[in-house]
Amino acid sequence: MGREQTYSSTILLPRTPFPLRADAVRREKLWSKQIGNALYEWQWSQKERPVFILHDGPPYANGNLHAGHGLNKVIKDIINRYKVLRGFRVHYVPGWDCHGLPIEMKVLELMKKAKKDISALSAIEIRNAAREHARQNVQLQLAEFNELGIMVDWDNRYQTYDHHFEISQLKVFQKMIDRGLITRARKPVYYSPSSMTALAESELEYNETHKSRSVYLAFPVVQRSPELSERLQNFNGQVSLAIWTTTPWTIPANMAVAISPDLEYSLVHHSSKGYLVVASSRIDELRTTFCDPLPLKCSFPGSTLLGSRYRPPLSNGARSCPVISSPYVSADTGTGLVHSAPAHGFEDWSICHAVIAEDSLSEALLTTVTDQGRFSNSLRQILRPDIAEELNGKSVMGDGVKSITHYLREESLIAEVPITHKYPYDWRTKQPVMIRVTPQWFANLESIKDQALSAVETVQFTPESGRARLESFVRSRTEWCISRQRAWGVPIPALINASTGEALLTSQSIAHIISVLEQKGLDYWWIGPVEEFVPPEHQEQTWLKGMDTMDVWFDSGTSWTTIRELVLPRNEALPLTDLYLEGSDQHRGWFQSSLLTSVSTEGKSPYCKVLTHGFVLDGSGQKMSKSLGNVISHLTVINGGDNKKQLPAYGRDVFRLWAASVDYTGDVLIGPSIIGQVSENLKKIRNTFRFLLGYVTPYPLPLQYEHHTLMESFVLHEIWKLETACLKHYDDFAFNKVVQDVNRFVNSTLSGLYFDSVKDVLYSNGVFDNRRQTVIAVFSQLLETLLKVLSPILPHLCEEVRYYRAGHECDPDTDTLSKQFPVFSHHWDSPNAAWENVLAEREMNNLLNYRHIVHSLIEEARQQKLAVNATEVEVEILATESEEAHVLSKHVGILAQLLMTSSVSLEVSQEPVSRRWELAKSDNGSTIKIYPSRFLRCHRCWRHDCREGEVLCSRCDSVLSNR
Repeated sequence: MGREQTYSSTILLPRTPFPLRADAVRREKLWSKQIGNALYEWQWSQKERPVFILHDGPPYANGNLHAGHGLNKVIKDIINRYKVLRGFRVHYVPGWDCHGLPIEMKVLELMKKAKKDISALSAIEIRNAAREHARQNVQLQLAEFNELGIMVDWDNRYQTYDHHFEISQLKVFQKMIDRGLITRARKPVYYSPSSMTALAESELEYNETHKSRSVYLAFPVVQRSPELSERLQNFNGQVSLAIWTTTPWTIPANMAVAISPDLEYSLVHHSSKGYLVVASSRIDELRTTFCDPLPLKCSFPGSTLLGSRYRPPLSNGARSCPVISSPYVSADTGTGLVHSAPAHGFEDWSICHAVIAEDSLSEALLTTVTDQGRFSNSLRQILRPDIAEELNGKSVMGDGVKSITHYLREESLIAEVPITHKYPYDWRTKQPVMIRVTPQWFANLESIKDQALSAVETVQFTPESGRARLESFVRSRTEWCISRQRAWGVPIPALINASTGEALLTSQSIAHIISVLEQKGLDYWWIGPVEEFVPPEHQEQTWLKGMDTMDVWFDSGTSWTTIRELVLPRNEALPLTDLYLEGSDQHRGWFQSSLLTSVSTEGKSPYCKVLTHGFVLDGSGQKMSKSLGNVISHLTVINGGDNKKQLPAYGRDVFRLWAASVDYTGDVLIGPSIIGQVSENLKKIRNTFRFLLGYVTPYPLPLQYEHHTLMESFVLHEIWKLETACLKHYDDFAFNKVVQDVNRFVNSTLSGLYFDSVKDVLYSNGVFDNRRQTVIAVFSQLLETLLKVLSPILPHLCEEVRYYRAGHECDPDTDTLSKQFPVFSHHWDSPNAAWENVLAEREMNNLLNYRHIVHSLIEEARQQKLAVNATEVEVEILATESEEAHVLSKHVGILAQLLMTSSVSLEVSQEPVSRRWELAKSDNGSTIKIYPSRFLRCHRCWRHDCREGEVLCSRCDSVLSNR
C-alpha cells in the first residue's frame, strides 16, 4: 500500500481551478454584464454583418411575471445568441403594453381602497395614475426579466404609452381612414358590464360551466296570417308561439319571432297553456321537458306562419310583433321558433332591419340595458308600469333575472330548465359578457381579408399548425371593433357634431388633430378646448370630442412601426421583421392584430416567420394559480422558493436549460422534481467541461491525424454529427433536440466511452507522449464544439468555461469582463467535413458490440465474486467471420483500452493453461472469453501487466525513468 501511495504523485490527474460547484446564484452574476447589455451593444456595432430582427411582443405592464414569461424570453434569447454565433447582428428591443382596461381597473381599485371617490375622478386623473402604475410595473418586470441573463437592449425599449409610439399609432390609424377601413356604426358588440366597455373576440374567454336559467315561453298570437287562419280554422282557442331562451333578461327587448320556412311546424295542445306552435321534430323532446302529453292537432309548413303577429310577454299592450323568416333557425334545440332581440344578438340584428325601421318603439327596445348592465328607464315605454318599476336599475345578469322570471311565471312561462353551458366571459374581470347594441368604431376587414390571407401564405410557421389557426381567425372576421369606453388609452380622435350626433373622422381632420397632439401630448385631448382640434373648414359648427379610446390590440398591433423607423438595408418587398414569437393564444391576438394593421397600411405581413409556444403548467399538468399554491416563476427557480429544501436556488442556467429541454410547441410542465432533474443534467455538463479543462491548454494543440486511433477518428466523426445535427435543430427552433443530442453525446460518447477509454493514457503516459498529446488535442476540439453548441442555452457556464480555458486561476472582477466577449465573438462555421468518417463509425459500432458482451461477462464475474474490476481479467476473442476478424485485427492495439481490461488476445492460447475460472459467450459466430489475468497489478497505473517480482509495468517504468 505504501508503494502505491509513493507513485500516486506521479499520476497526471486533471488539474484546473475551474470550480467543481457552480455556486450559480452568486457566480453567474460575474458574467451577466458580459453576456447581456454589453454583448448586445458590441454585436449591434458590427455593421458589416447581416441583420436578424426578432420583434418582441409586448407583455402587459401589470404585476409580476410568471414562468410563461420566462420561457418566452429564454426561447427568444437562445435564438438571438445563436444568430450572433452564426454571424448576424441581432435587433432585439423589448417592449411593454401599457394602456388598457386591466391597468385602469387596477388603479381604480387601489384608489377605492384608499377611500377616494372614484366616481368623481376626471379622465386626466385616471390617466396620470394609470401611467404611473404602468411605469412602476415596467421597472418591476424589467428587473425580473433581467434575472434570466438575456442579451437585450433595455435602454431603448418601447412602451406603448411613449409619446412617439402613440403618434406613430395614430398615423397608422390615419392611413386606415384614408383607405376607408374605419367606420362608426350602431351594432351589436360583445359588451362587458363589469368593465363597462365593448370587447373584441380576442378579449373573451369561454366558461364551460356557466349556469343559465333557460325558459320556455308562450307568445300569444294576436293576428293569424291568411294561410295560418285557413290551417287552423277548426281551432278557435288561443294559439301561442312556443319559444326557448337562455337569456330571459332579453325578453323586454323582443321585436320578432324567427322561424324557418323550410321546417315543418305543428299545433299541439298544452294542458294549461292551450294551443302551442312548435317544430314537428321537437315534439317528443318537448313532451319530456314540459311534462305534458302535447297531443298533436295538425301540421303545416313554416311559411304558413309568416305574416302572423303576436303580443310580446309583459308588454303594456301597445304593440304587437311579427313572425319573420331566418336562415339561422334550426330544430336542433329549443322549439324551432326563436325569440329575436336585435339589441342583444348578432344574427337577430342581421335579420331585423325592416322590423326595427317599422317599430315606433325601436329606440326604447334597443336601449333596455344601461352601460352598467342594468335595466334602463326605457322599460317604461314597453312593459307594464308595475313591471317596469320593479325591474328598473336591477342587474340583468343578477337579481333582474330573478325578477323577470317571476313575472314570466305569472303570464307566459311553460317550463324553466337550469342549464350549464359554454358562455363568453371578460378575460380580465372573469365576469360574463353580453351582446349589446352600442355605437362603436369598426375596422372593416372584409375588404382586406383576401390580402391578409395571401400574406399568411408567405409566412413560415413553427409549429406548422399555427398557419391554419391564424387563417381561421382572419377568415372568420368581417370587422374589428376597435373602440373602448375607457380613459386610459390612445384616443380615437373623432369630433361629434353637437347638433346631429354625427362623427367627423376624415384624413384631413385627423391630420389636424395629430399635429396638435404631436406638440402637446395625448393628454391634451382630454384637457384642451375642442376648438383647437377642429379643422378650419369645420369651425362654423359646434363640436364635441369623442371620448372612446382604441383597443389595446391596436396599440400592440402597430408596434412594427418601431422597426420601420430603423435605417436598415432590407428588401422593401419583404416583411419588416424576421420573426414574431409568442404564446399560442396570440394567433387571435397580437399575431392577428399586427397582420391586419400591416396589411391595411403596408400591404404585406409584418413578419417572415411566426413561432409559438404553449402554456406552462405545474408538474402534474395543472394550470398554475395562487389559490392552489402551485405557482412557480423563473425567479423561484433562480433564487429559490420560500422553502429552500423543496425549491432550492438553482441559478439562471438551470431555468434556461429547462426552457430549452421542453417541447415548447405544446403545453409544458415545471415543478420541483422536473427542475431537480434538469439541475442534475447541468451538473453532468459542468463536470464534462471540468474534466476537459483539466487537460486542455490555453492554446489548442493541433490535431495530429497520423497518431489517431479508431477512437479519435470515431470521436471526431461524432463531433461532426453533433454539430451538423445541432445546427439544423437551431435553424428549426428545436432546442429540445439540441439538449437531447448533447446529453446523449456527453453521457454515452464521452463519459460512457471515450473518457473511460483514455483515462489510462491521460493519467499514466508521459506528459509529451504522442498518444497522450493526441487525446488532449481531441479534447480541445470537444471543448470548442460543446461551447458553440451550448452557449446559446447556457451562456453563463460557457463564458465561465472560456474564461478558465484562457488560463485564469480565479474568478474575475466583473469590470474587467464587460467589454470582452470570448464565446460570442467566435463564429460558428459549418462543421469540419474532414471529420466525417462513416467507416470509423461502422467499425467502432462493431467493436462496441464486443465491449458490451465483455462488460456483461465482467458483471457476471463480479456477481459470482470472481473479479472486482475489469483490469483484473484478460479477454480472448475468436471471430470466425472474416470482416469481424479484420476489424478486430486492424484495431487490436486499442482493444484493451476500449474494453478497459488487462489484455486482449485474438488467438486461442496454444499453451496448456490452468485457470481458476473462465466465463464465455458466443455471438454471431464469435466466441468471447474472460478469465483472470496471468500478470500482477502495476503499483502506479493498476493495470495487470507486471511479471513476478516487478513493481511497475514497462510503460510506467519508462515514464518514470524519463521524467
